Amino acid sequence: MTRLKQYRNVFEEEVFNPFEVKDNTDSLRRTLERIDNRDIRGKFKCAQDPINIAFRRIEDISLKTLAVDFVKESFIDFVSYVKDVCK
Repeated sequence: MTRLKQYRNVFEEEVFNPFEVKDNTDSLRRTLERIDNRDIRGKFKCAQDPINIAFRRIEDISLKTLAVDFVKESFIDFVSYVKDVCK
């Protein structure tokens, strides 16, 4: 009977509770310091949003140029569609 008790104690060593709040502030602080040392956060903060860049580019181009490009691309797409349908 004593052997069974010994084996039971081995399985009850550590219980993982996923809802337990753990304090990892030191680990997080060290990680952020390493990131700051590599200057990744600064580069990310200075990066520009690609959507804003695209809208600024569209605003800089004249409406006539945009219309001509749109018609050209639409015509090319239409021709390639007709070629695919006729095959």
